Amino acid sequence: MYQELYHQGRPLNITHGLDGHTSPIVIDRHNIMETVTEEILPQLNLRFPVLFYCENVLDEGGSRREFFRITLRAIRQELFANGQVTNNPVCLKDERYYVAGIVIGLSVVVQGGDIFQLNIEIFEPQHICSEAEEQLRTGLDRVGIFSCIQRKRELALIFELQHTPSLTFGRLATLIAVNFSEVGSNRRKKEDKLYGFFISYLRQVAAGRRGYIDLGSILAFVTGSSQVPLFGFDDQPTIQFEYREGIPTAGTCACLFLEIMSA
Repeated sequence: MYQELYHQGRPLNITHGLDGHTSPIVIDRHNIMETVTEEILPQLNLRFPVLFYCENVLDEGGSRREFFRITLRAIRQELFANGQVTNNPVCLKDERYYVAGIVIGLSVVVQGGDIFQLNIEIFEPQHICSEAEEQLRTGLDRVGIFSCIQRKRELALIFELQHTPSLTFGRLATLIAVNFSEVGSNRRKKEDKLYGFFISYLRQVAAGRRGYIDLGSILAFVTGSSQVPLFGFDDQPTIQFEYREGIPTAGTCACLFLEIMSA
């Protein structure tokens, strides 16, 4: 239903192939809000793959989730203070709050991953909005979120911090599926050993023994999102073993490649 009302072209959730009309947006990581404002508004009615300046990446979902993660972070930093909407005159003139509402809404609709915490009073009809809050509400309504919450008020709870499930060691370890070789094979023995190192590393991260790295950082490296989307991942995060020399890498399809030396 949402697809019919608000989007055309490729389905919102990619399951098989990349067919369907799209209109890519190209984002500058060093100038996020300005390029998002320029790029996203003309493309709202189409499924938009995300590209980043000077990066040759095919968006199979990971780039999209990374786009929402870094853009929502920029929105928090530029347009919010202590969890409350600011009222910056320059941002009001540039309609940044309107764009923020669109991005926050889309991050829920297309399962962008990270959940943006909002003061849910903004959804109350009797709430007296500032000009910035009014822009934000208009942006949320542009992608259908505000209207949906007006019809079903409990949906507003998805924007509350306490309703966001925490990412634990156990949840992350079971979330990432592992593609092992046949049991008893020489490759499987090597894979079991390497996977054991990976699990040990996750435990250290969960215990806070890896500095600024946290479990969200690991999930973001694999999937592009530091949180599990509200309805889960369309493509389950997986671990693949690669028999060549190198360091762990991740693809745009939520896959972590662990390298095993061939020697």
